[in-house]
Amino acid sequence: MILLLVCLAAAAFMAGLSWFVGVVHYPLFTGVGGSAWSAYHRRHSDRTTLVVVAPMLAELVAATVIAVDPPNGVSAGAATAGMALAMAAWAITARASLLHRRLGDPLDPDAHRSLLAAHHVRTALWSLHAVLAAAMVTQVAPSI
Repeated sequence: MILLLVCLAAAAFMAGLSWFVGVVHYPLFTGVGGSAWSAYHRRHSDRTTLVVVAPMLAELVAATVIAVDPPNGVSAGAATAGMALAMAAWAITARASLLHRRLGDPLDPDAHRSLLAAHHVRTALWSLHAVLAAAMVTQVAPSI
């Protein structure tokens, strides 16, 4: 049960953070212009990494362990789907990392649009994983 709660907490945290970044933070990139952009983007990337590494690792490890040995009451299909969602979020995050490198100085509008599109996919994956993890928790402990 603890592993399911860790997975749920990590996926929900990443979903919430991702919604904030996609709705508020990334769209504001276009307002940082001139000589401030490069330093701003570097600080953004460094600080974001500090915030996301632990929950992303927790989500992936928990989802993998759950898929390898699903708890009683959790279907193998749901457990495997959770792991696939976590892995897909990592893959899109790797793509987003490459897109960050293409943002340029000054900000390239096409690269920015590509980053937003990739990020929205990532947000959907984390949101779906959070919902799936919540459903698995209720399967294991229906009284919660």
